[in-house]
Amino acid sequence: MRASLLAVFGLMLCVVMGCHSGGNVVGKWTGSVVVDSGYENDMGAKMAEGFAKAISFELKADKTFSGTLLFPVEGTYTVDGNKVTLAVTKVMGMDGKGSTKSDKPMVFEVAADGKTMNAPDLSKGSGKDAHYKLVLKKE
Repeated sequence: MRASLLAVFGLMLCVVMGCHSGGNVVGKWTGSVVVDSGYENDMGAKMAEGFAKAISFELKADKTFSGTLLFPVEGTYTVDGNKVTLAVTKVMGMDGKGSTKSDKPMVFEVAADGKTMNAPDLSKGSGKDAHYKLVLKKE
């Protein structure tokens, strides 16, 4: 009986909060940069902030996305736990295959609250000592 109650409670929790830790990723996301305290005037951080303003994506329920990453892009995405992987298929309306930049998928980690995603591979800046990270915020 106790195990049944725990199973029902677990199912209800999944329904209310979303069954994977990332929550629902469908929607509009915009770029921003989180800068470590004391590094607000860092040249790399300033450049990253400018770049982040040019980033926006809409993740659609059919597992496709469209948006801007300096240029208009389109593609598909997958969700695995708290990881969202974006694969670009078109850049500026043209087939994106063959470009080493577009052939490599972008991997984001969704925060537990489902309101932000960070991009560890895109947040390394100019090296391991970068004092900022790229974050997408859900609108």
